[in-house]
Parts: sequence; structure tokens; C-alpha cells
Amino acid sequence: MDAVRTQRRSGVISRPPSQAGAPSGLTSDRSADLRPLHILIIDDDRTSRESCGKFLEADGYNVTLSRGGDEARHLIERQSFEIVLLDLQISGVSGIDLLRAVHTRSPNTVVIATTADPSVHSSVAAFENGAWDYLPKPFSATHLRVLVGRAAHSISASREGKELQAEPDRHDATTQEVAVLGAS
Repeated sequence: MDAVRTQRRSGVISRPPSQAGAPSGLTSDRSADLRPLHILIIDDDRTSRESCGKFLEADGYNVTLSRGGDEARHLIERQSFEIVLLDLQISGVSGIDLLRAVHTRSPNTVVIATTADPSVHSSVAAFENGAWDYLPKPFSATHLRVLVGRAAHSISASREGKELQAEPDRHDATTQEVAVLGAS
């Protein structure tokens, strides 16, 4: 079995998805977009960052790890991510500022805010600035997988909706069929 390649550049670790293939729900059902979802994990705690990355890679996601700060800003500006797992309490920069930067660059990115010091104030601030969900630490691998799976499903459904809107002829034909069936 081949070892998973890891690329290291100034502390950033980017790993390709597992060779076993992505489980259903991680990719779009359309043949034009069968790539695994790309997840950015921003956490200054090495153990948390790397363990989350390993669990999600095992599920077939393409994962990039960042310690936060300028490194995370650089990644957000240069790459596109469907999901960002963001620790709100990282050193060097405000997690809320990074959340805003993600949504400025890519408004459709799903951001899951995490924190070891959960509070009503931090959860409200996260949601007001575009977080899709809020995950207090510590959390189990199962909880992470379920939450990211829900996010992946939401992304897939959103893509399908956009594709259907982009195909007006197909949508009109379906509407006409329904009208004919309803009239008989």
C-alpha cells in the first residue's frame, strides 16, 4: 500500500484524499464534479489540527492544515475551500476576522467554528459573521464526521440546485410534464 503523500510548505500540510475513494455524499452526484470536497482546518493546537485532518482524510476529503494567523489568511486568499473548520481562539489573529475573510473571499464556503472556551457571546458572534455551525471542544471524531457530512450534503444540494437553475430548458420540460399529467 502506498503511503499518503504529504506536502509541507511553511508549516502548511496539504494531503490528497485517501486512495480508497470518497464515500457517497462527499462529492457531487454530477459527473462533471466528482472531486472530493476540500477542507481547510485552522487550529493552532497541533494535536487537534492533525487528528481532525486524519479523521477527515480517512473519510475521503482533501484536507489542508494551517496553524492560523498570516498562514491561514494566505491560504484563504490563494485557494478555494468548500469547508473550513476554524478555531475561534487562534494565536496571531482573531478567529472572527478570519471567518469574515473566508466569507469575503468565498461567500458559499461552509465555516464550522470551534472553540475550547464556548460561550453564548462567541456563538452569537460566530453566527452573526457567517458560521454555518458552532462546535465546542472537546468533540468526538463521530461528532466531527457527522457535522462535516451534513455540511457536505448541504454543499451538494446547493450545487444541484444551482445546476438545475442553470438548465431552464430541462426545468421547463419537467414543468410541462407535470402540467400534462395534472390535466389528464
